[in-house]
Amino acid sequence: MLFFFAVTPMGAMAAINLPALGGTSITVIDVTVAGLFGLVLLGRDAPTSSLLRPFLPGTPGGYLLLFLVYAAVASAFLPRIFAGDSLVFGIGRGANDDGIALTPLGPGNGNLSQMYRLILGLMIFSVTAALIRRRPDPAHVLKLMVVATTVNVALGLFDILSYAAGLEALMDTFRTANYSMAIGHHMAGMKRMVGGFPEASASDIIPSA
Repeated sequence: MLFFFAVTPMGAMAAINLPALGGTSITVIDVTVAGLFGLVLLGRDAPTSSLLRPFLPGTPGGYLLLFLVYAAVASAFLPRIFAGDSLVFGIGRGANDDGIALTPLGPGNGNLSQMYRLILGLMIFSVTAALIRRRPDPAHVLKLMVVATTVNVALGLFDILSYAAGLEALMDTFRTANYSMAIGHHMAGMKRMVGGFPEASASDIIPSA
């Protein structure tokens, strides 16, 4: 669990890039979630029941499961039913100077990758619930959150300091996924902190000279 929380802030680090699926990236977080789920599933103390228990009807996990079912149906059929009826922002995977482009609604690789990540979210919910039930210690949970927060803050500070020193290439180690990275922008005279996650928006900031 400690390792999982430590890599959680590394949202732009790829374990595998899949050019055949439109440049979809399987991130380190994705692989870690799948591995942690497998370890719990292979455990000795009734692993199947411990992983399914959080999704009983009327529980928060039950509502999360219903949302996943809705998302699966929506991602599979709605882009086809309403294809071309609306314009949407696609998932950017090009260079920073590509900008943000509106594209007609339609099926795309983003439907697959985002559905995959919703499933991973459901998996980590069940794993976390099972492990906390096994060790109901709030101090341990707090320790894990402190680890994740510390790594996140460290990546953000390293992003700013390496950019100021002209060594921004050092952050490339944490940015191997096929995502657009708006890393050279300033706002109100300050460099925009990106850290270990892909930047979600760059439409309202001024590029640096």
